[in-house]
Amino acid sequence: MAIMAMGVLAVGVTQAMAAKPKAKPKAKPVKVTCKASVGTMPAAGEDSVLPPVQQGSQYGAVHCAKLLGSGVQADSFTLLDTGDLQGKYAQYFGVGTIHGTFALTADDTSPPSSTTTFASVSYTGTIKVTGGTGAFKKATGQGTLKCASVDGVHFTCNETVRVTVPAAS
Repeated sequence: MAIMAMGVLAVGVTQAMAAKPKAKPKAKPVKVTCKASVGTMPAAGEDSVLPPVQQGSQYGAVHCAKLLGSGVQADSFTLLDTGDLQGKYAQYFGVGTIHGTFALTADDTSPPSSTTTFASVSYTGTIKVTGGTGAFKKATGQGTLKCASVDGVHFTCNETVRVTVPAAS
């Protein structure tokens, strides 16, 4: 009887040792919507912003549903000859950052109504998440971005992104 019990125990131990470790569950993308309100900063040595700005930096608040929360956004951009905007961004949250790139195409390319004022402008394009830090380390994703400005300096942007954040190892 003792030999039989040892045999059953040996088979159980052998099977347990041969068992493969469980694979980590694959991270699934989460749909995140954010609203950012950013303003263009004056260039170094300047005390004001005169649109259209060919390149520069913007800073402001960002509020996201799910996953991210509220924080601060910083971006740098270049206005292309076509009227399109391209740039890089970072969003800073309490538990980490998200960063990536964006490309925006002007919805209305007509000139301002006067040479002394700037008409409102809107853009539609894409946003890409290329990484992160903290809780969002190795985040990836992509989505759509829609921005509008009443003066070429202050922008409100709405983004919808499918973000994947791998589980911490």
